[in-house]
Amino acid sequence: KMIIGAGGKRIKIIGSMARRELELATSQKIFLDLTVEVEE
Repeated sequence: KMIIGAGGKRIKIIGSMARRELELATSQKIFLDLTVEVEE
């Protein structure tokens, strides 16, 4: 199971870090659209 944190805080941090790394690697602006599926 993946813990996304209160209000999606953890997934927001992960997305921001990934976006920065991609921008550095490509020297371009990157837009990431992250979705989370929840099984109950």
